[in-house]
Amino acid sequence: MIDDAEDAYDENAADVGLSLDMIEGEIEAGLPMHAGRLAQAWLNEEYFNCRNASFIPRRESEDWRDYFRRPKRTSKITRKVVRELSKDLYNPGPTRKLENGAQEDAWLQGVYRTNHVNALLQNAERKAALNGAAAIQAVATGRAEKPIQLHLWGAHETVVWPWPDDPTEPWAVCTIQIERQVVGGGRTEERLHYEVWSRDEHRVYLSTWTPVTGDQRTPGFGLSCFTNLFGVAAEYMPMMSGLPAGSGVNPYGVIPFEFVHAEPVVSDFWEGGIGNPLREANAEIDRELSELAEHTREFMNPDRFLRNVNVKFRREKVLGRWQPLTPAMNAEGDAAQQPDAFLVQGRLAVDDVWSNIMRYANTTLEELDVPLVAVRDDASTDLSGVAVVAKQLPMLSRTRSRQAPATETEERVAGMTLTAAGNFYGEPRLLKAGMQPKLNCLWPEPKMPLPTPERDAEDAADVESGRKSVVRIVAERNGVTLEQAREILEQVIDENAWYADLLKKKGVAPPEPAANEPAAKTGETETPPAEPAAGEPDDTTTEDDEQQ
Repeated sequence: MIDDAEDAYDENAADVGLSLDMIEGEIEAGLPMHAGRLAQAWLNEEYFNCRNASFIPRRESEDWRDYFRRPKRTSKITRKVVRELSKDLYNPGPTRKLENGAQEDAWLQGVYRTNHVNALLQNAERKAALNGAAAIQAVATGRAEKPIQLHLWGAHETVVWPWPDDPTEPWAVCTIQIERQVVGGGRTEERLHYEVWSRDEHRVYLSTWTPVTGDQRTPGFGLSCFTNLFGVAAEYMPMMSGLPAGSGVNPYGVIPFEFVHAEPVVSDFWEGGIGNPLREANAEIDRELSELAEHTREFMNPDRFLRNVNVKFRREKVLGRWQPLTPAMNAEGDAAQQPDAFLVQGRLAVDDVWSNIMRYANTTLEELDVPLVAVRDDASTDLSGVAVVAKQLPMLSRTRSRQAPATETEERVAGMTLTAAGNFYGEPRLLKAGMQPKLNCLWPEPKMPLPTPERDAEDAADVESGRKSVVRIVAERNGVTLEQAREILEQVIDENAWYADLLKKKGVAPPEPAANEPAAKTGETETPPAEPAAGEPDDTTTEDDEQQ
């Protein structure tokens, strides 16, 4: 079966002329066909990492000194939105179990544990939400304690060539990495390192070493040479071109990459990311905030004028003391007019500017289908449990909708990792498991972490009706796996037994339940009426009893 698949792959590649020779010219030219997407993705990453102050544009009337002296304010809305949208899917992550065999499952769990896979996949979710997709690469280390290293690459560091008839499936992947070195005199140089992979071959290309300038965001630094910064027109930079540095056989037998996508790929490999419009809105907000900061600084230091004062008068600023104004004199030595001092100060419209910024930001988020609760926190403390859950419902629904595609991604990542390791280390059992992986992912139900009375009642009803077990309730409440929940319950039972024995040894009666404690709604039983005291009438007496 495997041989048939390989033959079909080779025939399809030959039919359409797919080989690394076909794209070598593009790589040696510095990937100009992908420059626009790489530049946009790099800018989105810069805004996500809160390095957006340098991208506030310089005015035509400003020289560089005025530009750097002008106050600048930036918004972190890009980082806030992306992190909030991706915070719950892998917090906690799913319980994974490979059904292909116990040994294969133990090996995969060890690889995931040493690579902190939940943190890695959560970061991949963020990069995918930002730029459409993120790549996970498996690299064999040759070390027994960590046989596979999983690397994460953003969209600004990855180029994909898909099959001509299938835009969802890559036949070659190239990664882009910046290398730096220190040369004589403490100077720093850098170059670009390209690695391109097909199923059968692996090649490396290196650009020329280029001195690093003082400003690392001007054209000529890394991927930013494709961007249009500070009004400088974007242009192709020769130092981006790569020269062949080595080639060889791909030891993994597969392209050692899998991708996390923001949306299922249908027509474009990088579709679904909201980074571009979000970054554009962030840039506009930064511009308005900076102008507001400049306006506020001018308002706090208004222009000062003197009128009808003597030409010999010199203003002095002395704290705690008044300075008299000397009037201008006419030819007769008399005061010509009454002297005056005044300020010229515009209106400080901070509220109006903030209102405009908020409306623009909210409109952008609504048009991008981002729930406002992702960036707007309600500070009120009198919300009921139902109101809190209702506010968070859009985020919970999004997390639930991401679990199904994430399960498919998890299975593909597991298959790629097992196949790459099986071929590299010569392990047939890993290779067999990787060709047809069966990964069972059990996701925790997304719920509000607050222990509200509504949630307590819901959990009690689920347990009593048999819809859920106590073990699953504990797992969801504590954000742990089912196996960890069993351990927690065993520990609770042991601690309660020890406490009961301690009370018995000390001769202390166990504490009584709290008085007037409300009964649970489900399974609630009525307490029988108390017997009437002696001499008190019995309200339940019938008419026959009264006649007797």
